[in-house]
Amino acid sequence: MKWIYISPHFDDAVLSCGGLIAFQAASGLNVEIWTVTSGVPSITEGSVLMRQVQDQWGIDSPAEAVLARQIEENRAVKRVGASGFGFGLLDCIYRADERGNFLYQGIFDQIHPDEVMLPHQIADRINHKLGHNDIVVFPLAIGSHIDHRLVHLAAKFVEAKKLYYIDIPYFFKEDRNLSSLRESGIEKNIAFPINFVTDWVDGIWEYRSQISSLFESRSDLEAKISSYYGQFNGTSLWEVPENPMQGEIC
Repeated sequence: MKWIYISPHFDDAVLSCGGLIAFQAASGLNVEIWTVTSGVPSITEGSVLMRQVQDQWGIDSPAEAVLARQIEENRAVKRVGASGFGFGLLDCIYRADERGNFLYQGIFDQIHPDEVMLPHQIADRINHKLGHNDIVVFPLAIGSHIDHRLVHLAAKFVEAKKLYYIDIPYFFKEDRNLSSLRESGIEKNIAFPINFVTDWVDGIWEYRSQISSLFESRSDLEAKISSYYGQFNGTSLWEVPENPMQGEIC
């Protein structure tokens, strides 16, 4: 039996569940992080969106950006004691149609009509790799990032025990009230010793290219993760209805 965390991008699973992952791994559980958008783009020139995002990362080349993030991911996954696997899909900032037109102008756009079947395809990849007793943990898609929503929708078609995690850092940025989710979902707070917060923070800190987009500083990172830990006495996972996302049914 494995615990499998589905990460839309390099960093999402460790950001949102790094302390729990470290605790589970230290307890002898088999923990894996499967990153959906791990593909290396072949383009050299991209959209305005791509340039804006990569300017934040401080990396000009699309291929170099993804390869740098892969190195960060390997270090972070090792830091929390898990193993990793990538599905090879491109990040939404790189995806284009057959004519080379980029699909998205912003990371919070509506899902493009060309990608309505993408959740099914992601689910097929997940189902193909699953063992009979595996537990799969998906993002709740708090923050409404396109790739988070697509991965969240894929969960509906996955044949396994499913739980959902709160997306960090969107949870902090929106100061989101979970009361509406509590009306339809079941919250399952999983406690673990506070010393694993250090592993969590250290894991997140490995994503050096992303830190400026996520937190103001190392102390800001530590404060926010400690606050999250204190709020839930560990990590908050959820059981939710099969179709939790309204208005985007694939």
